[in-house]
Amino acid sequence: MKLLKLWPGLEYLARHGSFRAWLAAMFYAIFAMAVICMTLLWDSILPPFSQKLLLFLFTGTWILGLVVSSRFEKAFQEAQKQHQREAVAQDTLPLAQTEYLRQNFFEAERLLRERLTKFPEDVPARFFLISVLKKQKRKAEALEQIAILEKNPKLGFWGLDLPHEKRDLLNEEE
Repeated sequence: MKLLKLWPGLEYLARHGSFRAWLAAMFYAIFAMAVICMTLLWDSILPPFSQKLLLFLFTGTWILGLVVSSRFEKAFQEAQKQHQREAVAQDTLPLAQTEYLRQNFFEAERLLRERLTKFPEDVPARFFLISVLKKQKRKAEALEQIAILEKNPKLGFWGLDLPHEKRDLLNEEE
């Protein structure tokens, strides 16, 4: 894989399948064939000065292409790392689950409510919030969350658990 770095655009093409990288790799392939043909095979077509100028131009663009390709690869890796950091920071559901398992129900509730303000139709998060509220013996708020869930069009297969949860909450109040 390290040898691919020697051909501008080829490493990025092999790793990510980018059209831009394919264009760069193809440009250098065609340019390299033209330089080889003009300087080695058909050396009588161009005068010696033009051949040296063509070789100098190819070497310069090759070095420039290597620099640009390595910068593209570094920028792509940085963007991936940043995206992963943001995804972990924004995805509060696993953090809420961790807090729930630590018996820190207030923090779990805060994280879930934060998530539900961003994604109000997140059914698993709302069910999880109902569980947290049940643990805190806050049945009225849990019933409010169930009422919100009943209106949610994206309930899907979670709708099968909804009557059971509601019945459990109502039975515990009695």
